[in-house]
Amino acid sequence: MAQLDQELKEAIDKYVGADVVNDDIKEVTFKKVLAALDAKQVELLDIVLHLEKALNDPVNPTGRRHAIQLLAECLRDAAALKLNFKHVETFANFFCSKLGDWQCVEGAVGGILVLLRRHGALVRTLRRVGENGNEEPIVLHLARTIFKEVHTPSHTQAVRKMVLDTACLLMDEWHDEVGQLGAALGEGINAAIEEERDPRNLLVSFTVSRKAMADFPDTCVSSETLVLLFETLTSYFPITFTPPKGDKIGITGEDLRRGLSMALCATPRLAQYVTPFLLDACKDLEADSDDTVAQGLETLSFCLESYGPNIAQSYLKDILETSRDQVCRTATTCRTDFCKLVTSSLQTSLKKVPAGLHPSWLSKDVGPALKEIAKDAARGQTSLASDGARSLLLAAAASHSVILERVWAEVVPLLLVKPEGSGDSVPAALPKDAFSFVLELVQLVKPGVLAGKSLKPALAGAMEALCSIRPGAAPVDETIDGEEVDKDK
Repeated sequence: MAQLDQELKEAIDKYVGADVVNDDIKEVTFKKVLAALDAKQVELLDIVLHLEKALNDPVNPTGRRHAIQLLAECLRDAAALKLNFKHVETFANFFCSKLGDWQCVEGAVGGILVLLRRHGALVRTLRRVGENGNEEPIVLHLARTIFKEVHTPSHTQAVRKMVLDTACLLMDEWHDEVGQLGAALGEGINAAIEEERDPRNLLVSFTVSRKAMADFPDTCVSSETLVLLFETLTSYFPITFTPPKGDKIGITGEDLRRGLSMALCATPRLAQYVTPFLLDACKDLEADSDDTVAQGLETLSFCLESYGPNIAQSYLKDILETSRDQVCRTATTCRTDFCKLVTSSLQTSLKKVPAGLHPSWLSKDVGPALKEIAKDAARGQTSLASDGARSLLLAAAASHSVILERVWAEVVPLLLVKPEGSGDSVPAALPKDAFSFVLELVQLVKPGVLAGKSLKPALAGAMEALCSIRPGAAPVDETIDGEEVDKDK
């Protein structure tokens, strides 16, 4: 052990004793300390001994905070500092012992993070006697103590970020050790991300939440904690963040939305909470803006694809009913977004269905909804619901050939109407306003998808309607009370 010279002692004491450590004090102190460490005139443990009184002074919280910050920053910045396994073990236990002191948390977590990043190979070899009397990896002790002792939301942005970065590093590099925490892992992650509002920290919060649910056994996130994580994560929806003018951080609203979506789709266990929540958020009475609706629909589509075909199929009925309700019965401006959800959810549900096979659940979960939407589509120009219904049917038909067959079978017979008073020899005709809709349906048809007997009535109806057009005649409305009405009148 070396003796600190008087000049170095005075510099350290001035740093520790300052009410506020400004840049001048920090620069002078660190220049002297780091120079001594790099020149190997002293060891870091010598500085620890000199700081022992300040580190344990119960009546000087500021001194305790400055002392441990000094150690953590020396550990981080000393270029020539070499630690053996005994040094690493000593510092790991020392920093861990300070996690319960609120004033020391910044320095303690910072010191642990440096040890994990720079001396991970040595940390991996260290073990200690656990609370149950059995040996355990020291990193397990560090993780357990951080989650137990540190109340993350009560600290500054920088400290919260260090805690989250440490948790992320532990889950990535010490997966098996951290997994031994069991349910305490999920509880610790949820406690760490609560009330977070800083975009820099939110990105990491979404990441650690996703890792806890996706990368570890279900036992690490109990059912109760899963609900708490869902509630915490959805408290950030919708994300409306816009970077301030002159922003230098580089985080966008899209980055945050992507991170939240990844967290919400981390495990199929979340589907029972996330899907109803997002569907409700997209309803006109719940949503406060079109952006909320669009964001909710995009997130739901993303999540259903991750949850897989079985879960997507189980929510098809709700999705189709909600989409019909919003597109056909309200003046929503998000019709395109609802149509995209209908297409993607059906595609996901039918992902593992072989071509030509009609799964039994179609008749129960999809058939009735398509039948009702087809009725709306056949109402024509006299109904406000018709245009939206046709958009939904086209979206459904675009998802899969099996759905296209069902859409065609449901809607085309309803569109074909015989003129009043016509005989049996006169074929049913398509309403003129349905031409473009049927044409778009036909364009979705691939060879062999629809049988000739399905196509012939529609083609005959189209021909009959075309033949009934009188070029140069005054345009007329569809019949009202059985009589044609001149539009110009």
